[in-house]
Amino acid sequence: MACPVCNHQTHSMKLCSKICYMGHRHYLPRGHRWRKSKLFDGKSEHKLAHSQLSGHEILKQLDQLQDIVPSKHMNNRKRKRTSAKLNWTKKSIFFELPYWNDLLLRHNLDVMHVEKNICKNILGPILGVHGKSKDTIKAILDLEDMNIRKELHLKMREDGSYFVPPTCYTMSKKEKQDFCEFLKSVM
Repeated sequence: MACPVCNHQTHSMKLCSKICYMGHRHYLPRGHRWRKSKLFDGKSEHKLAHSQLSGHEILKQLDQLQDIVPSKHMNNRKRKRTSAKLNWTKKSIFFELPYWNDLLLRHNLDVMHVEKNICKNILGPILGVHGKSKDTIKAILDLEDMNIRKELHLKMREDGSYFVPPTCYTMSKKEKQDFCEFLKSVM
């Protein structure tokens, strides 16, 4: 229930020992081609988008919380959740603002960090910057477990060792140089 929008209807799965939230294609329009694609998680998406909780509905859930003072537990142990199955562990101070319940978007993203992360996560793998790709051995093994993207599964060499096949966006040295020259010309 980590998504503040999906709340009780959050769709998650464990990959690479991390929890991943894969069910957001149901927000796409009904006939969108990515809904039919099985490249994401091996399944097509048929669920309809659920309605978003209003600020008043969230506040109703938050009112069920006990008053929690931010500090460590007496025995240095993790606090147990309340019996009510809620997405929340504490009430944000922002709910004391008179207009907060009526906002459609109560969480926001910093554009600068989004741009930085997009550049890092797209340009790093395209240019083959070591350590910047999400195509790790664990990720490739997850693709095999999910039985999707067979062209990216580990391949065996004749000597018995394995190698990671190049992705469709892998650039040659010449292509990388041309791309960097283009970026320099734009800046």
